[in-house]
Amino acid sequence: MKLEHHATHLIRALNDGGFLDTLFLWFTFMGSSIFMVLITIALYLAGARKEALVFALVFIITTAIPFGLKYAIARPRPSDIGVTPLRWETWR
Repeated sequence: MKLEHHATHLIRALNDGGFLDTLFLWFTFMGSSIFMVLITIALYLAGARKEALVFALVFIITTAIPFGLKYAIARPRPSDIGVTPLRWETWR
């Protein structure tokens, strides 16, 4: 319990200035389509045409598979069938 207490305070202290918010916004951006397209263009313009092609193909495949599975399975999200998420207090 003491470790949880210290870890929580450390995380909150790191985020006092919004550091973690900014960090995770960057992580989110790095996983976005815009970032992937920018990287592909940068590779192509830098003369790494093979690498740009491979990067683009990997990006397209790894994007298409989850979307394809999502629509093939077509299972509703828990919130769509009336299941509410558990609150943190429930887990303690």
